[in-house]
Amino acid sequence: MKHMKMHMQYRLFGIRNVLETMARSAVSKNHVRLFHSPTGGGGDNEPPSDIHYVGADKVLNEIPTEGGPPDISNRDKSLVDPISSLQKHGPARKKFYVNKKFSVLLFPGQGSQFVGMGKKSLHYPGVKELYEQVSEHFKKDILKLCLLGPKEELDKTINCQPAVFVTSLAAVEMMKELHPEVFQKPTYTAGYSLGEITACVYAGVMSLADALNMLQTRAYAMQEASEEVGSGMMTVTITHKSKLGLAKEAAIKYCSTECGITNPVAQTASYLTPYHKVVAGHNEALDFIADTARHFGLSGCKRLSVSGAFHTMLMKPAVSDMYSAVKDVTFQLKSKHRVFYNYTGKLHDNPSQIKKNLCEQLTHPIKWEQIMHTIYSRPPGEEFPQTYEVGPGRQLGYILRLTNEKAHFKNYHHIDI
Repeated sequence: MKHMKMHMQYRLFGIRNVLETMARSAVSKNHVRLFHSPTGGGGDNEPPSDIHYVGADKVLNEIPTEGGPPDISNRDKSLVDPISSLQKHGPARKKFYVNKKFSVLLFPGQGSQFVGMGKKSLHYPGVKELYEQVSEHFKKDILKLCLLGPKEELDKTINCQPAVFVTSLAAVEMMKELHPEVFQKPTYTAGYSLGEITACVYAGVMSLADALNMLQTRAYAMQEASEEVGSGMMTVTITHKSKLGLAKEAAIKYCSTECGITNPVAQTASYLTPYHKVVAGHNEALDFIADTARHFGLSGCKRLSVSGAFHTMLMKPAVSDMYSAVKDVTFQLKSKHRVFYNYTGKLHDNPSQIKKNLCEQLTHPIKWEQIMHTIYSRPPGEEFPQTYEVGPGRQLGYILRLTNEKAHFKNYHHIDI
């Protein structure tokens, strides 16, 4: 007990030391930018896109999605409606949004799994065969794992990724029976992290066989990278006064000076909503941010049930494996369904860029908030498309509601798998 008390006192002393150092240096010109970030986003280092605050009826901050509108070829310009958006500074820029007559399908990622998922899909055509094909590829009974667990096994990255993937595709088969009208027209789709591969299979961008090979490489490589260092992920709640960028810088300094960690990592791993981000990195960095949250205007720090710091530089060992896995994949780009990619937040129809998207998302933040704004931002009075969350859980619908309440209201549907 005495040892634990001394350890805690030392840790608190280290945290206080770093905070005092950061406070002193913040008055210098080199640190003013951290307190008055020109890009907004709670002081983080990525500009937010058009922010619809929860419960608000108007856009409070019209900053375009980073890099401009999504890449849309001439053959697809009929799928979107351009409108003019006058900016106070610089020339007018066109914005894009998905027309109300085209549906949007959202595919979940790791973390949405639960024991019993897939049970309601088994009597639909082709579903059992789908589970059998995935089980055969991974040399384990994925359906049994989905239905019976145990949860500890289902939650492992090497098991969770194929389980969520195949269950989401099973939900597509359900949807074909329950909502056949959706597939009579082109659709837009996006998948969160792992769900990006599911979206590509649904859209016909890649074959199921290629996706399974890629998924196997991805799951094992990410699991191995997670085991190399103690790391994790944590959601944080911010406001416009928060200093998330400064909190990450302080956490890195703390890990370096007080914990002796070489090249410590504390990165934004995902942009969820205007108020919620996911931070990932070394466990010591996340503990520091949680312990000092109030000093940086942060709240709601909650660790996620994942085995590593996904979408950060700690996943770098897995990237080369992914590039090898996608090297010989043939992408079909004439599908009527379009995919938004996590790495850029845009649509793409260039094979080289798609390969890069699938690999680089492992070490770069997921631009989910930006994707949601690109899909759903529109002029007042314009109707929203029907949105379907296809797979286990309702997390993506919840994120949509926090990002754009009107887009969620009456237009969001969940396929109960």
